Amino acid sequence: MCGFRWSRVTVCLMLLLHVTAEKGEASSVVVRDGGDVTLPCEKVINDQDKCYGTTWLFSRSGNKAAVALFEYGKIKTGSKSKSHRLNVTENCSLVIKKVTDEDVGRYTCRQFDKSGRQQGSDSVVDVSVVTMNKQRNNDKMTLTCSVSTNGHCSHTVKWLYDDKRVDKDNTDMKTSQSECSAAVTFVHSPFNVSSKNPELFKCEVTDLDAQVQQFPFKLQSSAEKGEASSVVVRDGGDVTLPCEKVINDQDKCYGTTWLFSRSGNKAAVALFEYGKIKTGSKSKSHRLNVTENCSLVIKKVTDEDVGRYTCRQFDKSGRQQGSDSVVDVSVVTMNKQRNNDKMTLTCSVSTNGHCSHTVKWLYDDKRVDKDNTDMKTSQSECSAAVTFVHSPFNVSSKNPELFKCEVTDRGAQVQQFPFKPQSSGNDAATSPTNVWETSLMTTMNRTEQKICADSSLLNYIMLAVRVAEIPLIAVIIILLIKAQRNSKPPDDNTGSGK
Repeated sequence: MCGFRWSRVTVCLMLLLHVTAEKGEASSVVVRDGGDVTLPCEKVINDQDKCYGTTWLFSRSGNKAAVALFEYGKIKTGSKSKSHRLNVTENCSLVIKKVTDEDVGRYTCRQFDKSGRQQGSDSVVDVSVVTMNKQRNNDKMTLTCSVSTNGHCSHTVKWLYDDKRVDKDNTDMKTSQSECSAAVTFVHSPFNVSSKNPELFKCEVTDLDAQVQQFPFKLQSSAEKGEASSVVVRDGGDVTLPCEKVINDQDKCYGTTWLFSRSGNKAAVALFEYGKIKTGSKSKSHRLNVTENCSLVIKKVTDEDVGRYTCRQFDKSGRQQGSDSVVDVSVVTMNKQRNNDKMTLTCSVSTNGHCSHTVKWLYDDKRVDKDNTDMKTSQSECSAAVTFVHSPFNVSSKNPELFKCEVTDRGAQVQQFPFKPQSSGNDAATSPTNVWETSLMTTMNRTEQKICADSSLLNYIMLAVRVAEIPLIAVIIILLIKAQRNSKPPDDNTGSGK
């Protein structure tokens, strides 16, 4: 009866909501994740200033207390992850933007007069959210359509291609179904979703009241899904990776799994699951931690941390809830090198796969131009260098904190990292003298140390010789005494008794 263009779907939904509300029952809305939805409030009191007499409440199945989303003419800010996506129209309808699984639940609209007494019955809407995913496993590709509902699922889900049901006996595609979920798998490696028109794939959802909605298959962009977010961090620093759409009432994030993968590596490695950090990677596990809201913390970041981090949510039955939350981590590294009378600062960004970042050097918040007489710059993919071409000039002749490496990611997000050279006892960059003088001083110091070391060794040898002389002299004296005694004439009284 209704077409499947988005405008017509919206009109149909509004009509169905109106009919159900007249019966005093809870109406049902199914919306695609990432989309917007407007929930009408029935029997709105007239002459309200900014809907001051209207209250919107939100509750989930299993949670006793309802949470106020809107009251006294204002959006409540108790839920930071949700309040910024809410709005109320002039006719007191509730608008939810960029819907996610956390929006699944029951929405109740109540009307109050100026004395605070409720007027009429509640206007109730149950919101369910459709999520689609695409996964590859060797030579197979699977499309999954899931519906997250408030409480027990009463929806039927199936896949269509060209408005025909994907049958189980199809030789190209195999389907499987579970409660509130359907999957279609392409079993031959030459066949994938791009070999046919993706718009012809639709997920059909039928609710308890036999309302049918069809959602064309469309993979959202990373920004729309909040998945392919990009994080650039300085090596040695710490970073916190948020997990979106976290399931409530988890004990130590038991239903949350963090996975790590690198471009080119097929298998992802589990970093955190069942409430514990995995200890498979000894060089990494001791630097990991998970916060109360299931964010992943990486301390003292290194190049080995570059890659894709995926957060997945599972219910108690082990079924995945919602789509993956994905973060690509890139790491900035800075180096300082000398070559004869030249000194070069290098800033490099290690990324997961092909580099899409722009790197450049700044001094005093101004770009180091290629025509600068004191400094020369060069660039390559994901790297930039600045070279001081005159020997009297080095990084210490200007404030090191004024050197910054500016990194712009593919989403046009700009970050600046101040140059901080590592301390070193032999670092000429911290000396007030020029490169040649420093080199000469270093050579002299090394020579002096060698002489001192040689002198010290000679002293030890002389001491050892002197100590060895004492027993030698003693032996000589004893031998001389014995020799002197042997050379004495015999006693005159010898033989006087004859």
